[in-house]
Amino acid sequence: MPTDHRTALKEIRSTSTTTTLNGSPSGRATACAPGMFVAQVVGKSMEPTIPDGSYCLFRSPVEGTRQGKTVLVQLRDATDPETGQRYTVKRYESEKAKAGDSWRHERITLKPVNPDFKPIVLTGADEGELQVVAELIEVL
Repeated sequence: MPTDHRTALKEIRSTSTTTTLNGSPSGRATACAPGMFVAQVVGKSMEPTIPDGSYCLFRSPVEGTRQGKTVLVQLRDATDPETGQRYTVKRYESEKAKAGDSWRHERITLKPVNPDFKPIVLTGADEGELQVVAELIEVL
């Protein structure tokens, strides 16, 4: 991961089917399943929901709709305007249009919580420019 989303190493204990993450700042033990990981989120665009420098629990892959979820996204040919990095954490919104028997994205908006920051907007032609890596489960 790039420097804006550094992987955090915490005490992790494996059990037969789950892992428990101990030592979170919240003081809680969190059950972790396969595909879950912890990363440090740096930047102020998601404050106050995700304070700058917070460690967050993510789950990959994203199951079901992404609409309205806070997700970790890899931008392929663009960068986050706040950090200049290719990874960003934002709230996902999309507008879809019917294309034959399926749907296509007309517009994907990655929205910050902090109103001081502008959203990242990708049109249908830019759809391949991002990959949703994981969804936010918890700020630790």
